[in-house]
Amino acid sequence: YNSNKGINIFLRSDVPPRSGLGSSASAFVSMIGLFNHLKRDKKITDYEIAELAFNLERKELNNMGGKQDQYASVFGGLNYIEFKGNDFIRVNPLRLKQDYINELEKNLVLVHVGARKASGDIIKDQTKSYKKHNKNVTSGLDKTKEIAIETKYALTRGDLDYFGELLHEAWIAKKKFSSMITNPYIDKLYNLARKKGAIGGKISGAGGGGHMILYCKPNREQIVAHELTKAGVKIVPFSFDYNGLQTWEVNENGKNHTR
Repeated sequence: YNSNKGINIFLRSDVPPRSGLGSSASAFVSMIGLFNHLKRDKKITDYEIAELAFNLERKELNNMGGKQDQYASVFGGLNYIEFKGNDFIRVNPLRLKQDYINELEKNLVLVHVGARKASGDIIKDQTKSYKKHNKNVTSGLDKTKEIAIETKYALTRGDLDYFGELLHEAWIAKKKFSSMITNPYIDKLYNLARKKGAIGGKISGAGGGGHMILYCKPNREQIVAHELTKAGVKIVPFSFDYNGLQTWEVNENGKNHTR
């Protein structure tokens, strides 16, 4: 930023730190998007914004993790994202029927299940186990990849009950990554949700706390939410976002210019 003027920066977030919802990646993406907006020319692309956000957080600050949060923050929407190594990344938007999207959003419940450790600590633990050739971790990772591919087909077909079942399988596989991913309290809440009408769900992010997403049988989502509220957890309203990174400015006469 090559200006002789100073800048006041204010950060606002709708979720607490260590939420498991990609808040740190979103903060980096927002900051980069802001300064990219201020550039007169040679603006960087969405892919470059995601990569820069990843490098700053994961490499400069050494907070371990993947690239999915950065790309989700930049692009928005429902995507099938391919990570094939050697810096090959492709974001494929899922073109779902609006009926499927409406039903999916309606039947999902997002709950805050409590504070957790820093995500990097959990990732370090599972990486350590992986490098030791822990077969349990390796099988969990392989299964997660298979489920991700199958989930794409379930969503495009509108087979949402199957999507819920896949979420349950993904949670079982994820728990193999590290002993830090779940605890008796989280397991108790998950079992309660399943008993009251959730087909499946999983912790968002590294695990160990934060938020859990649950897919419920049609018209059982309110019952699941009510029972979890009685158990002491907070239900978090949400909606799908399709815009991803947005920047805008307001000049003195009140006209907006949005990227």
